[in-house]
Amino acid sequence: MNSPTILIIDDETQIRKLLEITLSANNFKVHEASTGKEGLISAATRPPDMILLEHSQLFRLPMMLPNILPLFPRYLLPAFLH
Repeated sequence: MNSPTILIIDDETQIRKLLEITLSANNFKVHEASTGKEGLISAATRPPDMILLEHSQLFRLPMMLPNILPLFPRYLLPAFLH
């Protein structure tokens, strides 16, 4: 069985690293992006099972939503970690 893939989109390296360590230790494959644009490219090229999205990125989604809706996995979780 393949491990689920999670895409982390956050501009803070320390938070991405903490999440990557924690998720990898629990058998998830992790992809990271530091910007929404990088996240969209990653989601388009390697569709994840879930996206963890920094809350500030969430406010930019309405502008991009028509173009990216087909890229979204079943689960999109805005992360309120700051």
